[in-house]
Amino acid sequence: MRSLIACSLCLVGCVATPRISGTVATEDGVPLVGAEIATSTGIDTHVKRNGTYAFHVPRGASFLLTAALGQASPARITFEPESFSIVNIQKNETRSFTGTPWWTISVPVVWADGTPQPGVAVRAVEHNVVDGVCTTPKNGGLVVEAVTDMNGIARLVVPHGWSGVGGPE
Repeated sequence: MRSLIACSLCLVGCVATPRISGTVATEDGVPLVGAEIATSTGIDTHVKRNGTYAFHVPRGASFLLTAALGQASPARITFEPESFSIVNIQKNETRSFTGTPWWTISVPVVWADGTPQPGVAVRAVEHNVVDGVCTTPKNGGLVVEAVTDMNGIARLVVPHGWSGVGGPE
């Protein structure tokens, strides 16, 4: 009789908590290792090498779920969507994020004798690429601008896969 009572108590008290899981990768499916997934209630986890994450949350919880790149990473990534709103969670849910890496292109601007030119505006326009060569400006393409620092270096920040042509204005 004792074992029957203990078993029925376990069934009542051992209800699983909901699990949030998903992937964090680029559009090409490359895992974004080093990304962090966090809730507005303080629960967080890191993305595994295969681009997946998972953690349990209290049943009935409501929170905002976001992806971000870890503090130690020098890269910049934007995520789509920016966040998910989870309201009164009752069962396991899957939420995935697509990240777009952004890169910094350092462009030196110098005089003919090699002297840096600080304060020069640099502009680049996204172009179509044919056989590995930039051709015509891309319709609606991204335009990036920067001003050279005291060492004559302009830092243009562009998304992964961006191709363009530019120079001092």
